[in-house]
Amino acid sequence: MARFLVDEDLPRSLARVLADLGREASDVRDVGLRSQPDEAVMEYAVREGLTVVTGDLGFGNEVRFPPDHHRGVIVARLPN
Repeated sequence: MARFLVDEDLPRSLARVLADLGREASDVRDVGLRSQPDEAVMEYAVREGLTVVTGDLGFGNEVRFPPDHHRGVIVARLPN
């Protein structure tokens, strides 16, 4: 089952919504990654086996984050 790490550019409540739907989800702000570079967020996600949920298009850069090195990235474009 997919487990998620919600990036800080999305609402903190998204992790709670995912958890309410039966998914394991945490927010970068709750695991000590507030204001950390994308690489640090991805490193944590890889280490913990998490899929990153973000609004940051930079995570979609396959040169920086080759798809065969992580559990996945979901780029969500949510209205404010």
